[in-house]
Amino acid sequence: LGPKKALVTIVEFFDYNCGYCKQVFPSLMKIVEENEDVRVVFKEFPILSDNSHTAASYALALESQLKFLTYHSKLMSSRSSVNQALLERTLKEIGVDLEAVKSRAADTAISQTIDRTKALAGALGINGTPAFVINDKIYPGALSEDRLRELVAEARGRKAKTTN
Repeated sequence: LGPKKALVTIVEFFDYNCGYCKQVFPSLMKIVEENEDVRVVFKEFPILSDNSHTAASYALALESQLKFLTYHSKLMSSRSSVNQALLERTLKEIGVDLEAVKSRAADTAISQTIDRTKALAGALGINGTPAFVINDKIYPGALSEDRLRELVAEARGRKAKTTN
């Protein structure tokens, strides 16, 4: 989400069943809306339940970035725990072929992507959600909107120094 060559990249490791991830989501979206030099990369890190894994697999199986963002937004805005009924209802609401998504989600490439994300998180010392990597620094835990703004400004400043 955001320009590929953004000055600041925020990578979020998240779980669709993480209440703190859901709490941070609106602030994260606001930061992207307010800053045209910020991009967000979402990393599915389903560690809380089998339903989290299914939700992540379905997300990765979506063929359109817009469908992904709509699906992601709906799940992150849901107050309830993610379960199969919610996932199927959400996929139908965003207008995708449910069976096609389920079929793509079962592909080994999807599980390999999740495995690579888990390995990356392990290599970075990330063992919970949410966790953020902002340019070159790791910030575990839920961050307030104000804190996100501060960290984006700091990252922007560090980047400016290295490019001069």
